[in-house]
Amino acid sequence: MSYDAVIVGAGILGSSVAYFASENGLKVAVIEKEKEPGIHSTYRNTGVVHRPFYLNPLKRKASAFAASRSYPFLKKFVEENGLYWNQLGTLEVATDPEGAKVIGDYERWARENGMEEDEFQILDDKGIISEEPNVRGKLAFLSMTDSVVNFKQISEKMIEVSESKGTSVFYGCRTESVSSDGEVSCSCNGSEKKISGKAVVVAAGGETFNLATKNGLKGYAQLHFRGDYWKLSEEKGKLFRRNIYTVPRFPNFPFLDPHIIKRHTGGTEIGPNAFLVPGPYDYQGTLSKILKNAFGSGEGPFSVKARLFRDAEFMRLVFADWKISLFKSSLMRKVSEFAVGITEADALGKGISGIRHNIIDERGFLSEPFFYINGRALFVLNYNSPGATGSPWYASVILTALKNRGLLQAIYANLVINDESEALAVKALG
Repeated sequence: MSYDAVIVGAGILGSSVAYFASENGLKVAVIEKEKEPGIHSTYRNTGVVHRPFYLNPLKRKASAFAASRSYPFLKKFVEENGLYWNQLGTLEVATDPEGAKVIGDYERWARENGMEEDEFQILDDKGIISEEPNVRGKLAFLSMTDSVVNFKQISEKMIEVSESKGTSVFYGCRTESVSSDGEVSCSCNGSEKKISGKAVVVAAGGETFNLATKNGLKGYAQLHFRGDYWKLSEEKGKLFRRNIYTVPRFPNFPFLDPHIIKRHTGGTEIGPNAFLVPGPYDYQGTLSKILKNAFGSGEGPFSVKARLFRDAEFMRLVFADWKISLFKSSLMRKVSEFAVGITEADALGKGISGIRHNIIDERGFLSEPFFYINGRALFVLNYNSPGATGSPWYASVILTALKNRGLLQAIYANLVINDESEALAVKALG
């Protein structure tokens, strides 16, 4: 079977690529190992369409660009298709003077990243209490246009629209290898299948790295960090109007401190930590996963990981977040630093747990998503938060990059604004 574009993975990014490709008349195939779209990171995230106030444009310009350009598309797509959208906003709080300095950075970055003046406010301690009576802090950034969605629902609708335009979707098919000449070998319910395309886009989350290394990627490794959430009682959930974040305590690493999240289900959850786990689907288990880490975490050569595991600050983060996973009381103490009226008894049980897949090199964590291309195959790596928010723009850029390389012959009605925006996303192309 041969197609113009073959997409491995039906998460929010793969679904976005399929949507734009089929909208422009391409013959498309989507290969998904699960029985439906968006089972993993697409569903197992905070469910927030983020505005890019917290993204340093010197370090994460592409992610900021993607979030800014994708927001209006997502809002329009959700409204046109009758999907869930709740523009309740995000309050990010600084609880100490050092964090207050970061809030000042957010104000500057918000403007540099394209946010309008009427989208945000800077609040002092009294302003925080006025907006959120049960939150305490020295200074806060209020992003009024952050919105709660169901990214799995969006992914499902994109696949549905794509199928209506002729896209073939192969569920229950696990991709085993992708060749540089565009052939995908997969195992579908016990039988082998080969699907080829003029171009192949691999957006398979935690499995993309292994597929890329089989295709020649070298010099990188991958680590997996699980974020665990706890369900907050309905009574205490009503104390908070919106999402409540705090300034991260480990700014040199791409992780968030525990925060309060309003879900599309109507519930409220608190979390996450950044719990180092061995594999991409280790959603459950705590002590067993800590012990298993002794035998190796993630994928790729240890020589690439070695510097990171010798970093004292990184190891403090790892041990601190293992403690949060082992002891609910440890999480609640962190939350009580900014939220009043919550006790350990208010955390009723485990909520959603998600895993982010971070690519590292010998210098440490990569700050941006990047593409690895070999022949007709493009692999999307390090695609983390705010990846779900930025997926329409990244999908558009991926298709444009493939067109510019002569692999696809179509003119796309897409979200690429100018040459600079495309260059931001494809700067890591081989």
